[in-house]
Amino acid sequence: MPETVLSAGKKIETLSKAELDASLKEWMVDVAKGCRPIQISAQGSSASPGAVVLGGATTLQGGTLGPEAGFWWSVSRLAVRVEGMPAPFSLYLNNADGGHLVRDVNAGANGYIGFGAFELMLSGADTLVIQTSTAGEAGLVTVSGAAVEMPNQLVWKWLAG
Repeated sequence: MPETVLSAGKKIETLSKAELDASLKEWMVDVAKGCRPIQISAQGSSASPGAVVLGGATTLQGGTLGPEAGFWWSVSRLAVRVEGMPAPFSLYLNNADGGHLVRDVNAGANGYIGFGAFELMLSGADTLVIQTSTAGEAGLVTVSGAAVEMPNQLVWKWLAG
């Protein structure tokens, strides 16, 4: 980094033109992506009968259930199917334990849950964790849904409306 000497004799580090250009280009690419609707889609299967946990440390087809680093999601809806049938499930943020519970979805909800615009916000460090106990042996669990994805730089604008 180049140095600039102030009139008081103090030195400060400044960005070179190339460093500034690279930084601005990266920022513009993120902002150009803007707020955009996305579809959430993931699948996993249980190795044995009993509880199935998707997300968190478990790798799914489609990756983790959360945004990439540098982005946020505002989740609007999720649906869970076990072997093609609606299933009750519990939704957690980051860990499948009571302290991280977002909501339990009972069998009467037809495997579906909806959220308001600011009700379920996830940062790039977060992942949704879905737990269901209705899967049989090697039962296929499918999660689908929708969200609005935005770069960190535009979260303030989303929250401001």
